[in-house]
Amino acid sequence: MPNFIPRFAFLLNIKTNLLHVLLPYKSVTLVDAKKNMPTGIKLKWAKFDVTNFDLNIDKRMKNFARSCLSLRGVHLPISSDKKPLCQDSKYLTPWKIRTDVLLVCEFINRLNLSGYIFSSYKTSSFNFDELSKTFTPSDLFPTGNTKEIGFLIPVDRQGLDFRGILGPIGVKVLIWTLSFAIGLTIFLYQIVQAAVQMRTCGKLISFYTSVELVIRPLLDQCLERLPLNEEFFRYALSPWLFYSLIISEMYRGELVSYLVRPPDVGAPTTFRELGFSNYPVMTLGQAFPSSMTAQVPLHLVINSKSNCSFKIYGPMTPTYFALVKEAQHTGNKVLAKIVSKLEACHGVNIVQNLAVRLQRLAFTGTVLVTEAAGLKAIKSVVSLAAPQKDFKISKETLVNPIYIGVANDLFKPELWDILSHWRDTGLFQYCHKTDWEVRFIRFWSSFSVKPSGMVSDVVNELRELGVHLDIGRRGGNGAIKLNINHVATMLSGCLILEFVSILVWVSEIIASQVEKSGNTVKKYRVELLELQISNS
Repeated sequence: MPNFIPRFAFLLNIKTNLLHVLLPYKSVTLVDAKKNMPTGIKLKWAKFDVTNFDLNIDKRMKNFARSCLSLRGVHLPISSDKKPLCQDSKYLTPWKIRTDVLLVCEFINRLNLSGYIFSSYKTSSFNFDELSKTFTPSDLFPTGNTKEIGFLIPVDRQGLDFRGILGPIGVKVLIWTLSFAIGLTIFLYQIVQAAVQMRTCGKLISFYTSVELVIRPLLDQCLERLPLNEEFFRYALSPWLFYSLIISEMYRGELVSYLVRPPDVGAPTTFRELGFSNYPVMTLGQAFPSSMTAQVPLHLVINSKSNCSFKIYGPMTPTYFALVKEAQHTGNKVLAKIVSKLEACHGVNIVQNLAVRLQRLAFTGTVLVTEAAGLKAIKSVVSLAAPQKDFKISKETLVNPIYIGVANDLFKPELWDILSHWRDTGLFQYCHKTDWEVRFIRFWSSFSVKPSGMVSDVVNELRELGVHLDIGRRGGNGAIKLNINHVATMLSGCLILEFVSILVWVSEIIASQVEKSGNTVKKYRVELLELQISNS
């Protein structure tokens, strides 16, 4: 029984900065010799400190990205003698072939089958990517699954750009904010004037005091010395002062950012808008010249419009093939346009290097289309390189086409038992989203303090491309961008409460005046009655 424990696997504990690397040749699958059935798995791990990320671990991570037991996009490539790979024993070695391909070949050799390539599909007909907890035969040949992809688009800021806490202020937003402040000042001033006339306000205030009342929340203070009596203060200004206190002490910067957020410049927000726009696009992947030959399977991409071609390594280019599958099986013209943009000559829009992707995002306005899970981390990094730009994320869910469902007839019970033990041990999870995790760990560790004082290749490449990520040493350059979506509801509630309180106060003033008028009429009638009695 073969020991298909993955050659490279890792578990990262960010709290302790420890990287646990699997030692596959010291790990064993326990087998019952009588029944020839697996009974368990013993794994051996080595611990490494990520803060001292040395070259040996770096090599392990690179190999793991290529050879892990992720079992995705499995296909049967053709070797140099045009025979299926599983029939060419000289290539069946874990040092050259991905573990998932070896697994498929083991299945085929055990059952004495032949492997075929389906030329009508650019993608594989054998897929292990969606393994559920139930682990039914249909999981190995899924009848359709979903993949969430998205794009990160750089947006140039327009309008005025005031540096500091105010952030970038657009002309339209600036005019709207000033108009609102002036209107609110006049409104409060007129309210106080009416209160003085009705004698519910003890003292007339100046127009300057009204201005101070409006802008006081933005000046980090509450209005403590307003010359108004208790009744007006209680009904009309208590909500405003409560609102001022909240904004002043906790959300002053967020309030300003909310009021003066940069204007929308009409950048695409959906894949449909992106497909019909003139924005260039790129995606993560590996592209090679069409003349290149390799032991790994390379898919030929032909651009008939430009009369050129290049080759793509499928397992490292998942987004491109997901878009191709969706466009072919649904006839989606929008996705077909995006695919045609990615199929530029020589594969220039299939970019593997992280530094190059960040540089193109920051300075060329190219849109990154990739799996949605990694977009937030990319956005946080590229925002440091280009603080003068906004980066917006949009997502969309793709439904992958139906695969060949023959697993029930293909696999024997002993193979299901092996796979079930792997699943229960968690081996399939070690490689979940492996490519992204490897890049994240390498990039994240580059900012850790190293005894040698050297920086990682990624940071050096970024500097050579003109992208500087000197975190903590940028000083005060660039506008501060704040996310205040959590404050919008609170602001609306405070303003509604303010106007409701003013309406209550005005209604009480009217009721008070009506009551005073009634008392005056009653008093006049009593005096008239007394006068009549005295005259009689």
